[in-house]
Amino acid sequence: MDYIRQLVSIAGVLALLMVIVYILRRRAGGVLGVRLRSQNGRTLEVVERTALTPQHSLHVVRVRKDLFLFSAGPGGVALLKKLEDGQPIEETR
Repeated sequence: MDYIRQLVSIAGVLALLMVIVYILRRRAGGVLGVRLRSQNGRTLEVVERTALTPQHSLHVVRVRKDLFLFSAGPGGVALLKKLEDGQPIEETR
């Protein structure tokens, strides 16, 4: 009888966690794939993300029709370059 009670408790906790995750995902707009008005009437879209290290990454973000290259790391986020549509990213040293 104790086993059934424990299983019901575990199932209840898991169901509660699933509901919390669902609510947080809907409110955050999807933390990993931020899309705020792109092709379907949205304004902001993360086009691509590349991890350089566990703490540093590059992001290509579309704002309406403009593309921007950002770097992100522990020190914050920095705009590296505004990209033209179809323009290759050139190496700078």
